[in-house]
Amino acid sequence: MFSSVYSAVRPRPLKLGFVPLLDSAPLAVALEAGYFESEGLHVELHREASWSSIRDKLVFGLLDGAHMLAPLPLACSLGLGSVHKPVVTSLALGLNGNAVTLGQPLYNELQRLCGLDRPGPAALARALRQFLDNRSSERQITLATVFPYSMHNYLLRHWLSLGNIDPDCDLNLVVVPPDMMVSALNSGEVQGYCVGEPYNGLAVHEGIGRIAFTGHDLWPEAPEKVFGVTAQWASTYPDTHERVVRALLRACQWLDDPANHQDLGKLLSRPDFVGLDAETLQGAVAQMTAPAGSDLPCTHKLFCAQGGTAPLPERMQWIAEQMLRWQQITQPVSGELLGQVYIPEPYNAAAKSLNLPVTGELSVTSGPLTP
Repeated sequence: MFSSVYSAVRPRPLKLGFVPLLDSAPLAVALEAGYFESEGLHVELHREASWSSIRDKLVFGLLDGAHMLAPLPLACSLGLGSVHKPVVTSLALGLNGNAVTLGQPLYNELQRLCGLDRPGPAALARALRQFLDNRSSERQITLATVFPYSMHNYLLRHWLSLGNIDPDCDLNLVVVPPDMMVSALNSGEVQGYCVGEPYNGLAVHEGIGRIAFTGHDLWPEAPEKVFGVTAQWASTYPDTHERVVRALLRACQWLDDPANHQDLGKLLSRPDFVGLDAETLQGAVAQMTAPAGSDLPCTHKLFCAQGGTAPLPERMQWIAEQMLRWQQITQPVSGELLGQVYIPEPYNAAAKSLNLPVTGELSVTSGPLTP
C-alpha cells in the first residue's frame, strides 16, 4: 500500500543512527519486529561510537535521523559545540535509565560518612562535600558524564548541588563515551560517572564500582533520549517523519511489556546492536523493573508508559534552565524556540492512530529532587 508514495517522498534507504545503549532498543525493536517495514520504510541502522558522532553525522546529512540525548536537539539549534543547525524532535524515547556509579573505595568512604547502609542522593552529596573538605591529598576527584549537553551532565550537576558542591570548582568533570566508562573507572582515571545501562551494572559485575543511586531517585520522570531529525528533513519528508515516529511508538509499547524483556536482552547482545554478552544485557533489562531488595537498584526505565514518548514542554523547559544555570548559554531560551525544537504534531498524529494519549492529555507530575 505504500509503494506508490515511497520513492517520491522518502530517502531510500533511511539511515538512522544510534549509540549502543539499552535505550537504543526502540530502533532495534522497530527494525527486527517489522514495525518500520509495516510503515513502508526501508531502514538501515548505523551504530555510532559517540554522541558527537551522532550529532555531526545528523547535522551534515550523513544520517536521516538518530537516537539522541534529550538536550541535543536544542543544543544543535542553538549552535552549541558545533555548527548551528536546527534539529527537531517529535518523539521522546522514554524516561529514566541513568544511574550514578562510584568507584568502590569512594562509595565506601561516603557510606561511612553518612552512617547509613543505603544513603540516598542528598545524603551522599552532603557526604561528598564533607569528603572534599577533609581531604589530606591534593588529588582531585574526577567524575565523568557522556556529553556536555546531556541529561547525565545535568542530573550529575544537580546531584552535586544538593551537597553545596560547585561542579566547576570543587572537582573535575570530564566527558567519556559510554562504552569506555567502566575501563576509565577501573584505571582510576575517574572515580565515578553518570551513564545509562548496561555500563552501571557492568561495573558492579566486575567488582570495581557501586551504583550509588539511579536517575529515578533524583527525578522519577526524567527524560532521557529522543529521536531527532534536522528541521529541514522534517519539513521535506513530513509523511516519512510521521511513519518513523509511529514505528518507534509501537516499539516503545512492545518494550514496556515485561513478557518481552527476555527476548530484548538476546536481541541487544547482537554485535550490530549493543554487542555485550547476553547475560550482562539481560541483567540490565531486568533492572528496568527490578523489585525492591534486588542486588542492583531498579532503574524504573519506561519507554511508552507515563507519557515517556511525548515531547512534553515542561520536561524540555527544565533542560533549557540547566543550560542557563551551568552557563552553557547566557540568555534564557524562549518558549518560541522550544516550540520550534520539540514539535508535538507528528507525535500526536502517530499517537492518535495508535489510540494513545496526545500531548495535551499528558502532564508532568514530578520534578527533580530538591534539598
